[in-house]
Amino acid sequence: MTQTPDVAQSPPADAEAAPEPDPVDAGSSRAPRGRPGILTVLVVLALVAALASAAWYGTRWASDAFAGDSTAQVRDRALADARQAAINLTTVNSADVAGTLANWDSVVTGDLATQFAASRSQLEQQITTNPGNTQVSLVNAALSALDVNAGTATALIFADVTSTRSSGQPLAQRFALTMAVQRTDAGWKAAGLQSLAQNAPAR
Repeated sequence: MTQTPDVAQSPPADAEAAPEPDPVDAGSSRAPRGRPGILTVLVVLALVAALASAAWYGTRWASDAFAGDSTAQVRDRALADARQAAINLTTVNSADVAGTLANWDSVVTGDLATQFAASRSQLEQQITTNPGNTQVSLVNAALSALDVNAGTATALIFADVTSTRSSGQPLAQRFALTMAVQRTDAGWKAAGLQSLAQNAPAR
C-alpha cells in the first residue's frame, strides 16, 4: 500500500522564520509599548481577588469572634438574673409583706407578672396567715436554652429553702425549678416558673 505523504511539510531551511506571537498577547495583535499584557492584568486581578477574599475572611472572623463574646456575655447576664429571680421568688418574710411582694414584683415580667397582679390579695393573705420567713441557698443553676435574638431563655435551678415558722422546727427542702426568663429594659426577668421536684436536701 502506498503511504500518503504528510500534507504539512517543514519550510525550507533558508526560509525566514515567522515571528512567534508574544505569549502575553497570544490571540491578539501586539500591544503598544507600555500597555500591560493580558497575563499581567490577570495576575493583578487574581492578586486583588485574593486580597479581597483575605480581607473578607478576616472581617468575618473578627465579627464571629465578637458575636461569640457577645453571646457569652448575654448568657452570663441571663443566668445571673435568673439566679437572683429564684432567690427573690423563694424568699418570704411575713413581717414585711409589702417588701416581700415588692421583691417578687422586681424580678417578674410577662405572664408571671400578670398572674401576680391578679392574685395580689390572695398572696398577701397567704403570707399573713402563715407567719415566718424563708432562707434560700442556691445549689446550682444553668441555662438549658437561650435565644439571643428573641431575648428568651430557660433556666434550671436547684435551691435549698429553709422555712422557719413562729412555732415548730425549721424545715429544709430542696427545690428543682424551671424558669422561663425574658429580656427587658431592666434586665432578664422571670416570665414563668414551675417546680419540678421538692425533697429534703442532700447532706
